[in-house]
Amino acid sequence: MASSIIKWKAYLQNHVGQVYEFLSICIAVSFVFWQLLNSYFCILLAAYWLFFVPKTKLGSRKLFFILLFCSTYFLTIIGVFYSNNIGEALFKVQQKVPFLIFPLLYGFTNKLEKFNIRKIFFYFSIASFLGGLTCLFNGAVYLLKSGSTAKLQGHDLVILDDMYPYMFGLCLLTGCLFWMNEWVSNRLPSSREKKGALLFFIFSAVFLLLIGNRIVIGIWLLMNIYFVSIYIKKISLKISLFVLLLVVLISGIKLNPTLRNQWNDLANFSTSNNIPLDEDKSLGRDWGGKALRIAIWKCAAGLAKEHFFMGVGTGDAQQELQKTYEKRKFYFASRYNEYNAHNQYLQETISNGVIGLLLMVAGFVLPFIYFKGTDRFRVYGFLILFFIITSITESVFETNKGIVLYTFLNSIFAFTNRKL
Repeated sequence: MASSIIKWKAYLQNHVGQVYEFLSICIAVSFVFWQLLNSYFCILLAAYWLFFVPKTKLGSRKLFFILLFCSTYFLTIIGVFYSNNIGEALFKVQQKVPFLIFPLLYGFTNKLEKFNIRKIFFYFSIASFLGGLTCLFNGAVYLLKSGSTAKLQGHDLVILDDMYPYMFGLCLLTGCLFWMNEWVSNRLPSSREKKGALLFFIFSAVFLLLIGNRIVIGIWLLMNIYFVSIYIKKISLKISLFVLLLVVLISGIKLNPTLRNQWNDLANFSTSNNIPLDEDKSLGRDWGGKALRIAIWKCAAGLAKEHFFMGVGTGDAQQELQKTYEKRKFYFASRYNEYNAHNQYLQETISNGVIGLLLMVAGFVLPFIYFKGTDRFRVYGFLILFFIITSITESVFETNKGIVLYTFLNSIFAFTNRKL
């Protein structure tokens, strides 16, 4: 018994790259389907790192990025001490643990030379594909039972555990990014692999149009325009692909009522599509996402300005936002809903002040400077861009999924297979 334990311990200490790779794949796949299992795999990786992985001396740049990526968590802890809502503050401390653990787990080891990041993205894309099929199957069953297409479009389409539509959209975008990069890097030599990549592209395009999330579709268009512009050399093919993108988008708007409503709402600049603040006029009608967000941003910006230097504290952001909505007579938000800032930059300023905002922006921007020119920067840069853009309309780091996806992928790219 003792000898078996010694052998297992020796194996775990001598095969760090393989164990990390396996557990990272488990984290990536479980992220799509089952949040509780995903948490268990994260804990298992943390336990393995703590007890079996040799800790290494860090270079100054590597230490800098570990501290930078962990800074959000440090500010979260500091904010507890001037929060009124201690229960909510402690919940936020627990929720944002990935900001601490993933930089530590992937940063404090140099045993990841054989860590195959392509495998992680491959299995993550497969999991996203299967997750999408699960959602479509559920919608099809509902259609057969009720005759309604309600669960084949919009918010109701995504039924995966604790998964917001925009977040699953980011999962599909990440898979598309991986396969596009494989294609332009000539790592899809066989026709079978290229057909698989095309299948994923087509499936993702259809699913994203069915979800109808404007910011995700905008990122999808931006990514396609970039790859077509840079890597397609034949002018006629380039024009054909641009026309195809336009046709796909117009078809999606025409055929999907959810996306059509989103588009019409975005294009409607009339005064009737604007929520007047400081007047009791937000009740009695349905508002589109654009009008709601603009009203929310105005309230959130005012609150951020009032607490610009320190923020309101880790646990008090939502409570203070509700007070601001009430003060501005935005009763639709203050009395019948609980909206966060729907903008991570405002959300971070409200919670942690200008220091939190600057550190978050630095965490987005500095990797562009220090990792530019590396072999995987094309993928890493786009992944960061996904979160930079999505953070304009969503408080991404107020959700478990958003925190895990960002910290997990960001740490893998920043600290594996690199000399820092």
